[in-house]
Amino acid sequence: REISGEQRQEIAAAGEIVPEEQQRRCDGEYSEEITLRGHCVVLVEFIRDNKDRLNPDESMERKSFRSADGVEMPYRLFAPDGAEGRLPLVLYLHGSGFRGEDNVRQIENGYIEHFINDPSHPCIVAAPQCRMGDSWTGAHRFPIPKDRIFNYDIWGGSPNCVWIKNLADDLAEKYHADKNRIYLIGRSMGAHAIWRLNQMFPHWAAASVAIAGGMDPRYLPVYREERFWIFHGSKDTVVPV
Repeated sequence: REISGEQRQEIAAAGEIVPEEQQRRCDGEYSEEITLRGHCVVLVEFIRDNKDRLNPDESMERKSFRSADGVEMPYRLFAPDGAEGRLPLVLYLHGSGFRGEDNVRQIENGYIEHFINDPSHPCIVAAPQCRMGDSWTGAHRFPIPKDRIFNYDIWGGSPNCVWIKNLADDLAEKYHADKNRIYLIGRSMGAHAIWRLNQMFPHWAAASVAIAGGMDPRYLPVYREERFWIFHGSKDTVVPV
C-alpha cells in the first residue's frame, strides 16, 4: 500500500530508509524496504495486478443503521459479487482516532483493503464508525484507570456494543450470511469492544481478533470459552500488556 510523504517522514524518523540501490525488485517494480529497530519491514510492494485491487472508499457502500433502541451510526459495507453460498460476516471496529461522522476515516487503515481483495476467502465486510466524543464501550468516557484494569461496571450497558450486535444480526439476515461464521476484529478502542462483546454475548462470534485493547479480567472464565487471536505490543503505554 502506497504511503504519503508525511507518513514517509514519520517512519524515516523512527528508522532508516534503505538506499535505492538496496531496494529489491518485485515483478519488475520496486518495493520499498525500511529498517526499523533492527527489523526489515517491506512497506510498499507494487505487483503487476495492483491496478486491479479494489479501493475501499470506491467499493464499500455508504450506509447508516438505526437499531430498535434508537441508536444510529454510519457504516460501510462490502458484499462480493458472484460468491456462492452463505458467506462469513466480518466486522471491523476502529480505534478512537478514526471516530467521526464522515463514514470514511474508519476504512483508511489497511485492514479493510486486505479483506475485500482476497477472492480466495470471500466475505461480507462491515465497518461502522463511532461518533466523535463517544466510544464503542463507554470506557473512553472515563479516565483510563491507573492500574489499567478495566471495570465493565462503570461502562453501563454499553449501548454501542448492543448496536454492533444488532447491526450484525440485521446484515446476516439481509445478506444471508453464515450466522455461524461471524468474525470480530478490533483495534485499540475497537479491541475494547471485542472483549466487551464476547462478555455480553457469549458464543455469538465464531472468533475474534483483539489488537491492543483492554478487558475486565473478572470475565476470564467467559473468555476461556471463546476463540481469540490477540496482538499487543510490549511498549504500549496506554494499555500495557
